[in-house]
Amino acid sequence: EIPLRLVGSEMCIRDSIGSLLAKFPQITRWNVDFEDWEKVLRIECSNITALEISETLRNSHIFATELE
Repeated sequence: EIPLRLVGSEMCIRDSIGSLLAKFPQITRWNVDFEDWEKVLRIECSNITALEISETLRNSHIFATELE
């Protein structure tokens, strides 16, 4: 599981995150906790890094940092 903190408007995230993550067949499941102030994106995946996901999101003006 890769937990990421998202920075971006909730509307922007809701509108684009599904199509962005669909580009990765390695992702088996994901969700965003909009009730958490950090807007935590949790991703279940294999053979992909948080950096790869973050870069894809950044290209759509959604900024993500990996939570520890």
